[in-house]
Amino acid sequence: MASKRQNMFHKNKKQETREIGLVFSNPDGTWAKSDSEIANLFGTHLSNIFVPHPDNPDPTHTRTVLNDLDSPLPMSVPPPAFSPSEVKYAISKLPTKKAPGFDLITSTILRQNSHSTIQQCQRVVDNIASCLEQKQYCSAAFLDVAQAFDRVWHQGLLWKIKSLVPSTYYLVLLSYLSDRSFIVIHGSSQSPYFPIKAGVPQGSILSPLLYSVYTSDIPEHPATLLASFADDTAILSTNSDPTLASLNLQSHLTTLQTWCSNWKIRVNPQKCVHVTFTLRHSSCPPVYWHRTQLPPAKVVRYLGLYIDRTLTWNPHTRLKRQETNRRYKLLQRLLDKRSKLRTENKLLVYNSIIKPIWAYGAEIWGSAKPSNVNRIQTLQSKILRRIVDAPPYVSNLTIHTDLKIPFVKDFIATRYRKFHSKLYSHSNPLVKKLSSTTLLDNPPRRLKRHWPRDFLQMDL
Repeated sequence: MASKRQNMFHKNKKQETREIGLVFSNPDGTWAKSDSEIANLFGTHLSNIFVPHPDNPDPTHTRTVLNDLDSPLPMSVPPPAFSPSEVKYAISKLPTKKAPGFDLITSTILRQNSHSTIQQCQRVVDNIASCLEQKQYCSAAFLDVAQAFDRVWHQGLLWKIKSLVPSTYYLVLLSYLSDRSFIVIHGSSQSPYFPIKAGVPQGSILSPLLYSVYTSDIPEHPATLLASFADDTAILSTNSDPTLASLNLQSHLTTLQTWCSNWKIRVNPQKCVHVTFTLRHSSCPPVYWHRTQLPPAKVVRYLGLYIDRTLTWNPHTRLKRQETNRRYKLLQRLLDKRSKLRTENKLLVYNSIIKPIWAYGAEIWGSAKPSNVNRIQTLQSKILRRIVDAPPYVSNLTIHTDLKIPFVKDFIATRYRKFHSKLYSHSNPLVKKLSSTTLLDNPPRRLKRHWPRDFLQMDL
């Protein structure tokens, strides 16, 4: 018996995984062994990242930006001090029919929720769907900005802020961005202070807003659709001639090249994607970024959605089912019959940790054909059956009804109607345009497939 236990001990000991420490080398080729050497190594590496891209902008443009920053600010009376609760209370008491001030911001705008990725995805999908209905080609470029938040040019950002906000707020943001530094702590040692010469502060609530201000003047093109959300940018060009579609897209990309160079924004062409959305077998001619061809692809991941060439959502539902199943496998011990949790707590785990994986963007991809949507439904039925440990003769309808969990198709329809009901009252005219009950340009319905707006006519 003792020898058996000893053998089991050695067997388990062999199966244990040992963590292997990371090995770092200094610039001179020697190994960084101590905590202080590793901290200094990380600090030096990060300090080389937090600098503007070493591009070659127009010297006249750079000189104009720097000279305007050095110009004196106009005299203004500092605003009185206030707290966030006072701002919230003041907005709640504003009359909705009151005329706006000089900034043209109405009280209705102040009460609106911020933009969401689903709204931007809806714009892109509407454009592609309209293209497919009209037998056209959609040549689309999805750009990847290299280290977007880490290399924002401070002088360029402050120049744009100075022209948009009062001088008192500009001084606050100037103090917020200037003379920033960081240290690296590794083990019991810390590195010296390193300066931050570019980028917006990571983790700050102002970071996405500051980056949006920095890219707010991105050039547009009359023959293309520009869809940008933070550092995710998509450009779509639609035409019945594939050559003209790519020519218009290339013209817009050429304009963007000059703009990115002036504002020290670098696009990584190897990570960009060029997709031709069409139901035909041929594709649009390639497009280039600084003489580098954008890699062609049949599927692209944009704002969390996998958009395929023919807009069937087959890759998205397949990959989301796999991702959801992997998450369920990690939590299976908490959800099956071995768990001591109550059913209510198991459902809470499913609704808060597992379901959001496939539910994201359901307003858009939910119009896929039933076989693709059924991939998600079968997985949900499997998980719910394991949660309640239901015998085989209990139907999925009974399980969903008793647990008050809607079927996937009903969940999608309800969610899209709720999403669509908020579009008409939105302050952004581009979002408000999505509130129509038809596709972009109202093309005649040629295809037998469904689009998201068809949920408005479905009976729940």
